[in-house]
Amino acid sequence: MFSLPHCFVISIQNGEGARRFSAVRQLNHLGAGFTFIPGYAPDDPEVDAGYSVALNRASMKRPLSRGEIAAYLSHRRALAAFLETDAEFAIILEDDFGAVDPERFAEQVLQLAQAPVQWDLVKLFDYGKRKSAHARLVLNSIELVEYRSPTAGMVAYLVRRSGARKLTARRFVFRPIDEDIKFYWEIDLYVFSAFPNLVSEISDTLGGSQIEPERALLRSNRSVYRSIRGFFIEFRRLLIHRWSRRRYGLKSAMRNYDRDSARRQSAGKLNVPN
Repeated sequence: MFSLPHCFVISIQNGEGARRFSAVRQLNHLGAGFTFIPGYAPDDPEVDAGYSVALNRASMKRPLSRGEIAAYLSHRRALAAFLETDAEFAIILEDDFGAVDPERFAEQVLQLAQAPVQWDLVKLFDYGKRKSAHARLVLNSIELVEYRSPTAGMVAYLVRRSGARKLTARRFVFRPIDEDIKFYWEIDLYVFSAFPNLVSEISDTLGGSQIEPERALLRSNRSVYRSIRGFFIEFRRLLIHRWSRRRYGLKSAMRNYDRDSARRQSAGKLNVPN
């Protein structure tokens, strides 16, 4: 029997909502301990206080919707709740998740958690058709994958304390959370993905996306200037990503793990009493 890390579930619904009911039903079936984290709503005052217009203009081709800001702040609240515990790992979930294979979920999460790799965050879900893998580590019944570029989707992820600290270190939000991890080098984040997805996104069965309509409107209204500027921002990101992958890629993370393991073993030998 494999024990799941504690799950922190982000939800802005009350106990009667379809999303919350779905999450409770699934987590009980998985045998997981869980805590609901009250998500921020778009009209909460914290949304204005936590958002930097200046950093957004410098970093993205469009402003964030209030829903996107609220979503990132909600993830930060969940990560902060995790850091208040003594646990080394946690699972962060949005309330529209769907476990793909509930019977093997705990076993596969444990394999990912114990992978011989330096990691901060492992995505359990990626949107759409995944890009080709640059490197992969085959575990028992799951693979840890480094895609050629991080993909969208933060519905579910396994995170360790180091990753939670890094994701909550910024003072302001200025990108969507799944866009921000594409700039992983800015916060020294080692991020990989599980293959295949352990979780699906089932918002279409639970009333639809809560942030997509406003986000689509902002995309359609962006200026030509910001669209052109966004092209150069993306081009620069891809250049830095290709250079940074040598440090943050899967092969480097495996070497880091081996080196740290050797150091721990050497320290243990030095501390052995005569």
